[in-house]
Amino acid sequence: MLILGISALYHDSTAAIFCNGKLIAAAAEERFTGKKHDSSWPDHAIEFCLNSAGINPDELDHIVFYEKPVLKFDRILDTHIRTWPFSYPAFFPAIPLWTKEKLKIRFIIKRKLGKYPLFVKHHISHAAGAFYLSGFKKAAVITMDGVGEWNTLSIGIGDANSLKILKTIDFPHSIGLLYSAVTAFLGFKVNNGEGKIMGLASYGKATFKKEFEKLISIFPDGSFKLHQKYFAYQKGTRMFSRSFVKLFGKPRKAESEITERDENIAATLQWVLEETALKLAAYAKELTGADKLCMAGGVVLNSVMNGAILKSGIFKDHFFLPIGGDGGAALGGPLYLWRNVLGNNENSPLKHLFWGPGFSQDHIKKLLISKGIQFSIPDDPERTAAELLSQKKIIAWFDGRMELGARALGHRSILADPRDPEMKDILNERVKHREAFRPFAPMILQEEFSSYFGHEGVASPYMILCLPVNEGRKTFPAAIHVDGSARVQTVNEEDNSKIYSIISHFKDLTDIPVILNTSFNVRGEPIVMSPEDALKTFLSTGIDHLFMEGILVDK
Repeated sequence: MLILGISALYHDSTAAIFCNGKLIAAAAEERFTGKKHDSSWPDHAIEFCLNSAGINPDELDHIVFYEKPVLKFDRILDTHIRTWPFSYPAFFPAIPLWTKEKLKIRFIIKRKLGKYPLFVKHHISHAAGAFYLSGFKKAAVITMDGVGEWNTLSIGIGDANSLKILKTIDFPHSIGLLYSAVTAFLGFKVNNGEGKIMGLASYGKATFKKEFEKLISIFPDGSFKLHQKYFAYQKGTRMFSRSFVKLFGKPRKAESEITERDENIAATLQWVLEETALKLAAYAKELTGADKLCMAGGVVLNSVMNGAILKSGIFKDHFFLPIGGDGGAALGGPLYLWRNVLGNNENSPLKHLFWGPGFSQDHIKKLLISKGIQFSIPDDPERTAAELLSQKKIIAWFDGRMELGARALGHRSILADPRDPEMKDILNERVKHREAFRPFAPMILQEEFSSYFGHEGVASPYMILCLPVNEGRKTFPAAIHVDGSARVQTVNEEDNSKIYSIISHFKDLTDIPVILNTSFNVRGEPIVMSPEDALKTFLSTGIDHLFMEGILVDK
């Protein structure tokens, strides 16, 4: 049975295709169009999924859309009515898009793909993606994001027979929207800059707790209430009100200097998020009786929060869905249909995230020859890469099928020597062209993880956990954040063999089982998809060497 999942028209449009509960292919539209967080209809991603399955649209058994647009419009209309006339600037420009496209998704899909879709609620899609891809037989499930149709948070229970939502929190009370409001106040883009705030938080101290107590009330079970006088969701991307400004001062302008106040606001926001999440986790365990936890939704991209939940020991095991935002819901919707509606008892758990397009060595050779670019093919590309890294060269590594989600995990990555403390600034200035406070991630051999980070038996293959580095093991300063933590990626030979080989060779040369990893892109652009994208980025930045499917291009 072939099921196509789609999320679209809000942010991070994505398509995924399953055969009998097994994921075949998935990709975000942004990788094909070059528009970061592309929200357009994912024609390219859908075409890729169909081609990967070797089918035409009429061979699909089901199509699933990740939420219910009519319910979402009901919430938007209700908000507009209650907040008139303040909602006018955001509401009326959106009406043509709703009447032309968003409310007609059912008919658009029928026209494009020949079949009417099934609709699964937004937070059910998140929950299903987290639980069914975890491989757990029973687990508590928490979803957290800005807002779906009405829900902003849910707590549920999954087992062999079903997935049930037990409790929800609804709009306008949203920890995700609180995070986005502060993101906007600090001069970053909503649905894009929240990760920057997480990184900035490590530079500050939580000195604004009294001010945040006026924004949000947090209850013992982790439920919360936002005090609406401080927010202005109806005004679009601004999101905060005049009362918010009176409380914190003037908003920071984009690209202006970041002050100590800004760092401390970010740090306090992160503290609020972690305190809320820990209370929610404790309540979810009490409510469900489960000893394992699954989490999804855009807020779950906050790896510092995830690390705090892991360190708390509330649950014995965890699965944080690495494509936690709306893109991941394109996977959850089909799995909910497969398991809960169609009654199937099994599906394949997630083993890796390499579900996008891949390119042959012949394709890359033809591209380089057509552009008159010289290249070589080393006998052992992984060892050659490790040798270059040990010489403090910056390399781009393009290999295999593209990663799904926001993190580059070794198939579309920029790699560097983490031992040099100056490498962080070199990468930010010479290659990434981004803010100096933003950290990079260490890739570490799985078998070495516990000696550097503790937590025996834990793996972090998706770069979704931020944990403190053990004292005495801080031998890779360029990949350690200012607070002594790192957003770590563990690598094993079975699932990521070439990166495993590079790190192993690097360890032989340096005695350090860690290399620095960052996504193969520059600021404002999505991660590269094709060899053409890779070559363009390589030639326009300070990267020293480019490896593509074993082919080496030098400058």
